[in-house]
Amino acid sequence: MTEWYLRKSDGQIYGPVELADLQGWAADGRVEPGDDISEDRARWIPPEQLPDLELEYVLLLEQGQTYGPLHLATLQTLWVEEEVDPAMRVQHVRSQTSKTLAEWVLPLLLKKYQQAETQQRALQVELDRLQAAPTTPPTPPEETAAAIDAGQQQAEWEARLTAEQEASRAAETRCAQLEEQLQTLTEKEDSWAQEREALQAQLDAAEAAREALQARLDEQSGADLEAAGDEALRQAHQQLLENYDLVAAQLEKKTHELDALKGDAPGGQGHLTSQLGDLQQRLKETNEVLEKEREERELLERKHLQLSKSYRELNARYIQLRQGQSRPARKPQPTAKKEEEDTSPSADAPDHKPKLRLT
Repeated sequence: MTEWYLRKSDGQIYGPVELADLQGWAADGRVEPGDDISEDRARWIPPEQLPDLELEYVLLLEQGQTYGPLHLATLQTLWVEEEVDPAMRVQHVRSQTSKTLAEWVLPLLLKKYQQAETQQRALQVELDRLQAAPTTPPTPPEETAAAIDAGQQQAEWEARLTAEQEASRAAETRCAQLEEQLQTLTEKEDSWAQEREALQAQLDAAEAAREALQARLDEQSGADLEAAGDEALRQAHQQLLENYDLVAAQLEKKTHELDALKGDAPGGQGHLTSQLGDLQQRLKETNEVLEKEREERELLERKHLQLSKSYRELNARYIQLRQGQSRPARKPQPTAKKEEEDTSPSADAPDHKPKLRLT
């Protein structure tokens, strides 16, 4: 592949560079009238003799003087930087056509504007796609995986967060209800247990009295009772037996009621306690999930802000292009050094800003 050297009018040599780089230097205004180019540093020719550099435009100055030839992009730079009047005449070297600088440059600016507008439309389409939030987003290709719709994901996470919060509140309400029900059942159980103990004490007292009376009856024979006519004693014995049966029936009833109370919920009080523990554990897990989703939501918000910032920067660049304030790409300026006989050429690019000189 052919490589080129550029020798400035002050003797500084740059290169070797490929033809594409040399063309970029010409478009940037780094190749000026009076410079020379060479493939071997032995035979030097004016740069306008290489058609690929497109140095085909000459500024027509006053009193028949000229400056050039230059690249059309260099003329655009001179106009944008207000170093040349757009009404100045410019002649095309090969066709000898003469027009104002504005007539030559405006088509180039229009072409760049159309390219920028096409890029802007493509960017807008991409942004619209990213913000469309489809119901089932398609799987993006690998090269665009980083541009997943942050707004759609944020909306989905917000919906999930709201659902989890509602579930958490429902679980808290259910826990409170179960705790209240458990407390009520505990109070009833304590109250009925006390009543049962009181009935049991009465039953024990009646049983003791019955046993005492039975002992007295056993001490006397039936004949003696009839002889004595102790009808009152038999009646007392009968009454005591009835009282005993009544207290025993009440005790059995209270026992059934207490068992029924314990069986109100499946598994009784133990089941309620277990269910309450399960709900509390679920509430704890839900809170952990909510905290994790909050962190992910914050991360998505940061990504969304970065995407918005990138869009604003691209929009600002587009506006600059529309206003004609863009600048051709510049390569780093070299540190100027005078070439000595045995000094190697500089690999840096020459100064990019063209200097008007009368020729």
